[in-house]
Amino acid sequence: MNLVKNILIAIAGCTIGMVLITGLVLYRFESMYTGRVYPGVVVGNVNVEGKTPGEIVSHFAEKSVPLAATTITLTFEDNIATFSGTILDLKFNGELASSQTYQYGRSASRSGTIGFKLQSFLYHVLPRWYDKPIVSLPLTLSYKSEPIDETLSYLEEHINIPAIEPLFEIHPETKHVSAFRLGEQGRRLNIAATKQLIESELNNKYGEQIAIILPVETIGPKTTADGTDEMGIVERIGVGESFFKGSISGRVHNILLASSRISGVLVGPGEVFSFNETVGDISAATGYKSAYVIKNGRTVLGDGGGVCQVSTTLFRAALNAGLEIVERSPHSYRVSYYEQGGYQPGLDATVYYPTTDLKIKNNTSTNILITATSMPDEYTLVFEIYGASDGRTIQLSTPVISGQVPPPPPLYQDDPTLAAGMVKQVDWEAWGAKSVFDYTVTRGEEVLIRQTFTSKFQPWQAVYLRGPAG
Repeated sequence: MNLVKNILIAIAGCTIGMVLITGLVLYRFESMYTGRVYPGVVVGNVNVEGKTPGEIVSHFAEKSVPLAATTITLTFEDNIATFSGTILDLKFNGELASSQTYQYGRSASRSGTIGFKLQSFLYHVLPRWYDKPIVSLPLTLSYKSEPIDETLSYLEEHINIPAIEPLFEIHPETKHVSAFRLGEQGRRLNIAATKQLIESELNNKYGEQIAIILPVETIGPKTTADGTDEMGIVERIGVGESFFKGSISGRVHNILLASSRISGVLVGPGEVFSFNETVGDISAATGYKSAYVIKNGRTVLGDGGGVCQVSTTLFRAALNAGLEIVERSPHSYRVSYYEQGGYQPGLDATVYYPTTDLKIKNNTSTNILITATSMPDEYTLVFEIYGASDGRTIQLSTPVISGQVPPPPPLYQDDPTLAAGMVKQVDWEAWGAKSVFDYTVTRGEEVLIRQTFTSKFQPWQAVYLRGPAG
C-alpha cells in the first residue's frame, strides 16, 4: 500500500511540476509577444514575428519608397494617359498588414485564440517541424482612386461612341426613300475591367513601367430598320464623288436640285435606272436656273447648266459599285470641273433631256438605293449606292490619254451690246484628247462585266465678246 501511495504521490508531483513548468513557459511566451505579432505569421514573404503593429507600419512605409518609380500608361488608339506612383500615392498597405497579423491569436475570427496560440507556440519552439508559416497573407497596395476616376472619365468622353440606330422610311407618294441611315456599331470603355487591370498590374509589377491596353467594347444598334433586310439593303456597295469649285451660283443651285431628285431612288434587281426619266424635264419651269451649258458647239448660258456634274458623279458611283452601264456619253470637250480632285479625262457622263441619257442596270440580286450628299460650302457632291455585296471585284484601269491637240486660237467677236473697248469671255479653251479606260467586274472566276469606255474630246477655243471700236 505504501508503494502504491508513493507512486501516486510521485505522479501527482510530476504532474503538478509539469503544469507549473508549462504554465511558466506559456507565461513567458505570452509575455514575449505581448503587443507583438505571434510566430508563424508572414505578410508578402516578410516574417513579422515579434513586431509591434507600429513597427509593421514603419517597415512597409520604408519598403514603399521605391514605388514612386511605378508608372502606368493606358492606351487606346491615339488616346494615352499616364499615372506615376507619386500621383497615386502608391504604397504598401502597412496599416492593413499590421491589423490583420496582430489579430491572429487574439480574435476568434482569426483561427481561434487558443488553437492558434498552441500552433504558434509549437512553431516557436519546434520550427523544424514546419515547412511553411502557419499564416501567409498577401501584401496589398493602397493608392488614391481619384486620379484614376478623373482620367477614366476623360477617356470615356474621347473613346465612347454611341451606336447609330438604322433608319429607313419610304415616302408614300414618291416611293422614294425619304430617310435612310445604316446602323453603325459604337464602342464603350469598360471602366470596371480597366480598374481591375490596373489593380492586378499594380499588385504584380509595382516599381515597374506598366502598359495597359484599354478594354474597349463594341456595342451594336438596339434596333433594326424595318424593311432593309427584306430589300437586301444592308451595306454601302459603291461611292462616287466630284468637285465643282468655281461654279457660279446658278450652277450650284442646279447641282443641288438635280441630285435631290435622284437621292432616295430604289432600283430593283434587273431594273435599269434612267437619269432623264428620274430627273425629268430640265428647265426654268421645273426650278432650274441659268448656267453655262454646251449647245450647238458653244458654251452658252442655258437652263440647267451643271446637271452633268450630277450625272458624272453618279456614273463614278455606279462604276465603283460594279453596276452595268447601259448608256453613257462623254462631253464634247474636256470640262475642268470633272478633272478637279485629280481625276483623269474620261470619267464623266453628259446628259441632255430627253435625248442623251445615263442608264445604269442593277445587275445584283437585291434592291439598290441611291443617295446623294451635297456639300456646297466645300463644292463637293457625293453619291452612295447601298445594297448587298455579292463578292464581286471591280477593276478600273487608269485612263490612257492620247492624241492631245492644243486649242485653236481665241476667237473675238464684236458685240454691239457691250461698251466700246469692253471685253467679255464667254467660252474657255480646252485641249483635245482621246481617253480610254477599261472596266471589269468579276466574281470569283466569273466575268460579270467587261467594258471599254472611249471619250473623244475636241479641242475648244476661248471666245471673247468685245464692244465695237469708238
